Amino acid sequence: MADVSILKDAEGFVFDLDGTLIDSAPDLHMIAADILHNLGLTPYSLTEIRGFIGHGLGNLVQQCLDGRNFTEVAHERQAVLDRFVRKYRLRPAVHSEIYPGTEDFLSALRAKGVKIGICTNKQHDIAATVIDELGLSRFVDSLVGGGRTQALKPDPAPIALCLSEMGVAQSAAVYIGDSETDEAAAHAAGLPFLLYEHGYRKKAVPDFSAAMSFGDFAALTESL
Repeated sequence: MADVSILKDAEGFVFDLDGTLIDSAPDLHMIAADILHNLGLTPYSLTEIRGFIGHGLGNLVQQCLDGRNFTEVAHERQAVLDRFVRKYRLRPAVHSEIYPGTEDFLSALRAKGVKIGICTNKQHDIAATVIDELGLSRFVDSLVGGGRTQALKPDPAPIALCLSEMGVAQSAAVYIGDSETDEAAAHAAGLPFLLYEHGYRKKAVPDFSAAMSFGDFAALTESL
């Protein structure tokens, strides 16, 4: 933990979703395994799927296919992605879990009158279903998922939209995420970046340029 004034002074918190508030990898792994099996391809391990998360479902499916040398033409790849999205949209939160301490931290922010946003590269309608089914929507002032802006993170546009809907100035907000994509997005948007250490990052914690890193949401709650 670093200087906790960054927590005490913020008027708004923007969170990534997958790997930050929730572990969604088990659901994505289940669907990817089913689709790859039906294509006659070897499924990936849960750990491997975790490594594909962070740039949207299109990128995840592309990595799954590239890693198994799926060389079919573009329209067949698109059909695979469409099948993946349909399956995921039907059951997006069967095995996903909220990380320990998350709800207590969000409740503490709410009690202080702090605004809360979620900014994710997951398709917006799927993200909305996920936070509803996991009981997180009651905390959220703004949800910006994939498709609400032309670009995905690390472009700063989704974070900017989230802050606008929250009614919080960029200078009064912080961003919490778990990955290199989140790090780049926070810096591009001009927000201090707080790193959750147990998500889907690929590089070591010391290699991040973060104002603070933490492995336990309970510690953040105590700092408020």
